[in-house]
Amino acid sequence: MAHSCGALALFLCSALADDTTTVRQPLFAGVNCPPLLTLNEESIGDKNIYSGSNIYSGSTPMIEECRANYPIVQCPKDFPTYMVSDELAPDCNLAVVGAGIGGVYSALRLLDTGTLQGKDICIFEKTNRVAGRIFSLRGFGKDGDLTVDAGAYRSWPKYTPVTQALITEYLGLEVDCYEPPANTSLPCEAYTIVDALGRKLGLATMVEMMMAKLIASGARWFPLRGLVSLEQVNASDSKTLHLDGGMTAKADKVLLNLPQRPLLGVLRKSTLPDGALSTELWTALHSVQTEIVSKLYLYYPEAWWIDLGLEAGDFVLPGDATKMPLKGRYHDGHIECDGVGKCHGFLLATYIHDFAGETAMFFRRYQGARPEPFTVISATDTEGAGFLAHAHERIVEYHKYHQSRVPGYQAKVALEQTPKPTFAVLATWNIATEWAGAGWHGWTSLDSTEKALDPLGDYGIYSVSEAYSYLQGWSEGSLMAADDVLEAYYSVTPPWSFDPVPIVQVVRQTAADVCVSEAGEAGGTAVGATEEDEALCFLGNSKVQMANGSLILLKAAQKGDMVWTGSAPGRITDVLVHKVGGIVPVAVIATSLGDLVGTPSHPVKVGEKWLEISQALASGELPQSTVIEERYVDAFYNLEIDGHVPGKSEHAYVVNGIIASGLGDSEVLNMMMPRQDGWKNKAEASSSAR
Repeated sequence: MAHSCGALALFLCSALADDTTTVRQPLFAGVNCPPLLTLNEESIGDKNIYSGSNIYSGSTPMIEECRANYPIVQCPKDFPTYMVSDELAPDCNLAVVGAGIGGVYSALRLLDTGTLQGKDICIFEKTNRVAGRIFSLRGFGKDGDLTVDAGAYRSWPKYTPVTQALITEYLGLEVDCYEPPANTSLPCEAYTIVDALGRKLGLATMVEMMMAKLIASGARWFPLRGLVSLEQVNASDSKTLHLDGGMTAKADKVLLNLPQRPLLGVLRKSTLPDGALSTELWTALHSVQTEIVSKLYLYYPEAWWIDLGLEAGDFVLPGDATKMPLKGRYHDGHIECDGVGKCHGFLLATYIHDFAGETAMFFRRYQGARPEPFTVISATDTEGAGFLAHAHERIVEYHKYHQSRVPGYQAKVALEQTPKPTFAVLATWNIATEWAGAGWHGWTSLDSTEKALDPLGDYGIYSVSEAYSYLQGWSEGSLMAADDVLEAYYSVTPPWSFDPVPIVQVVRQTAADVCVSEAGEAGGTAVGATEEDEALCFLGNSKVQMANGSLILLKAAQKGDMVWTGSAPGRITDVLVHKVGGIVPVAVIATSLGDLVGTPSHPVKVGEKWLEISQALASGELPQSTVIEERYVDAFYNLEIDGHVPGKSEHAYVVNGIIASGLGDSEVLNMMMPRQDGWKNKAEASSSAR
């Protein structure tokens, strides 16, 4: 049977081993921790890559390797642990496979509503930790008080209202601003979980707390028990779960909280009733692809960016396989300050991702042995010292030559006088991490979404994964999928005081994202433009809403296609590609469909008026997180809408949910309906001349 921990504070405990003993120690002061459990020696098989001891602890091979080679201040603490069931062949009402947020939340909702009792629920997990790709590493720094969120890291009520409500209302956790607003009178847009003193706890705290509640209520926990395959004879029968180490379990219902690649691996080995593993099912499950994600945190003994007043905002310096790319945020990394204002901590130097994996080319060779997604890189060895020296050089280069917030000379002096980074935490989310397979997912086709969201529900096998959800790339997607499953199959309604807004689904990148100028009339010099005119465009991966409601990439739009103008259908009469091939100022607008990146002077419709993006930002008409920054751009794309009927159309198109001007580069349209300051001036001059 499962062992109850007896206190919800258990989720703050971690195991810490030395050469002579293994004891449980709290992550934070004031937490009492019970002793570790010893697992049956027969119950852990050699095939599990986390095995090697019959002691279940919160340590991992990467943590142990770090402690063996680097100073303890450069290594994370063990992950929280929970009381383990000693059953070797459990029989469960519900088997939750994967202790990520969707699985743990589903189990807790069934418990809290009285639908199931704790003892009815078995939770099986391939690793020795909970929270999946919400991957909080704690205990770094000279005081052991710094946290790195190597995976998911924030809630954003505008786009993730369920996650925010789960954290603050359902669990009652404290939050603080992720990025402090420039104007203190403005509200925060995104949040991180903190303790009573405002110290960052890590986003995984919410999953760890839910897990502690489940264990306290008698739920049965089976770490290091990855699902190998499922076996079922008839659709109404119970299921047999074949697990790592040769263990088997029985369950009436199975809830799968698995990313795409692990799910595909399980189903390929499973034996299910005739018709379950149909062509339709495989087509649906393959309508998703994995996105490769890299994050790099540099630890500085002195947080020089705080001294320069760079407490918030982003920075970008393109790179390649030889030069480390920078795409960082001053406000993301965890810092702590002493009584006299001296701060130390992490700078998020890079957070990049794409489906082809090209953005990860510099970092791939530095990632450590798997199965874990993080690697500690230390200046205490020659290889690590070289990596950190190069990273610091790139930081210096950016702040000397490519930013305007502080004088380059001032930044140069500050960076020369501050100690260089002593270690880094590199997170690389790709297929090498077997239990994850990616950072997140994206649709390649919308033809089979209904089947993909619920592939095996008729067989009592449910999916609550971000991979197959209405909001991929966010924990929100998994929570939304969980609420849908609970309502459909258990009549458990969501506990929220609001109805989540349906998200328009979009096909993500389906080819290498390389922007090139198209041949023929779409490329070349803008008609009617002068050297003073700026091309009004967006990046090719922006999403255009078609007249039928579907979305396509802007660079895939063609002449003759029908788009939605915001009020009626419109015809694309020209597709324009402006080659750039350099670093230029761009506006970055956060939307539910991803960042919309375009020229700051492109007009967008705000209410009933047209404003350039930079004007809309200055007047507070755009999200607070909108920024103007410099980025390398290969090419910009734009559309001319209904150019064949000047003045008889809105001459606009909807991109990432925003109505953008669709006058293209047509002098006739721009003089007739001037929306950009440059064209307004020309129109006024022309009128005066007449």
